[in-house]
Amino acid sequence: MQWYRTGHACSLFPQAVAPRPPARARKLNVPLPLVMAQKEGLRVAFLKYFGSIAVVGDTEEGEKVESGSRPTQPSASTRHPPNPLSGSRREHSLFGMEILRKLGLPEQDDYSLSFSPHSFPDGADFRVEVPVVNSFNTFRALMKQARHRGMTVNRVTETVGLFRHTREELADYLRLAADEGITTAFSVGPRATYDTSPTRLTPHGSFLGYRLRGVDQIRRALDDVLRGLELGCRSFVVYDEGLLKTLGQARKGGLLPAETTFKASAHLGYANPISISMLEELGADSINPVRDLPLPAIAAVRQHIAVPLDVHTDNPPSSGGFIRTYEAPDIVRVARPVYLKTGNSVVGAHGQFTGAEDGERMADQASITLEMVQRFASEFTQSPAGAPAPVNAVSTLVAGEKTAGSLR
Repeated sequence: MQWYRTGHACSLFPQAVAPRPPARARKLNVPLPLVMAQKEGLRVAFLKYFGSIAVVGDTEEGEKVESGSRPTQPSASTRHPPNPLSGSRREHSLFGMEILRKLGLPEQDDYSLSFSPHSFPDGADFRVEVPVVNSFNTFRALMKQARHRGMTVNRVTETVGLFRHTREELADYLRLAADEGITTAFSVGPRATYDTSPTRLTPHGSFLGYRLRGVDQIRRALDDVLRGLELGCRSFVVYDEGLLKTLGQARKGGLLPAETTFKASAHLGYANPISISMLEELGADSINPVRDLPLPAIAAVRQHIAVPLDVHTDNPPSSGGFIRTYEAPDIVRVARPVYLKTGNSVVGAHGQFTGAEDGERMADQASITLEMVQRFASEFTQSPAGAPAPVNAVSTLVAGEKTAGSLR
């Protein structure tokens, strides 16, 4: 970069696009790191971070500077004006990277795309999860099409909420899940989208996600979980950090069955490893980051937590509509143990009721994701049907068992 000073004005332009200096201007080789130029009482500091510096225009009145000559080096006190609050910048201040390093936190996203050293407790690298399975008819059609395609689905998630289904339909879900060896995660019903507050319909309110408003909603959400437990549900999707903390403490205290698992939803909006680690501490057994995290950010998350990640390979239009099918092998490579969330791009939104046709199309989309993993990363293994959902999972270190390979 270069500085140009003409008359009383001082402007900064990239060197490549700098305007032609006036004919009367003279370019000086100015020593770094800092120069103080003064004209008619105006003092301008040029910091070393600007690299190559040129001062163009008149110098102090009466000062003779020939082309190519070097002006007198200013004194230390002039080069570094004292800061009454902090003194020397490098002696008394920190960079953000230094704070992160001293706290043992990641300093940046993992652009080297490190190979994850973790796996599921059964030694597998990934599992397949199909979300938005919001009716028993959808579930039944999904499993029929999956059998037809010879593929394994490890987990399905229901997303409209437990309290939107009759006891009979929930019992049908659980029976089929037991027959197929599938984990069925049911969403806790009470949430912002069902609350009486209109705030969520405003632009500002949309940032609140599905969070619970008031202790009454926390209590009702707990009752929804207890209703599911009575029917045999053991896996729940949680949308509120306070509810997750309460459920985690209740499980730890023996108030809930020890095998109950909690999945932190992407609707919580967590998108960095430090925030996501808090969900792990609160009791999440698997965590769904925001849906559009790039690979380096996913890799950084994996380096900081141990529980399985739930990563979308495709999405409905309501949350962006992106399809990351060709990234699926690399997602496994950097995020394992990971649930590849696939299939819901065939519907319009996450919280809608679905039918049998949707289930068939979900299975077709999931089969494409599996094809890409098998085609480009055949060394990775999927958990078989019947593999239990990890509870308080600390995954197994398997470094050295497989080579990292090359990311496409």
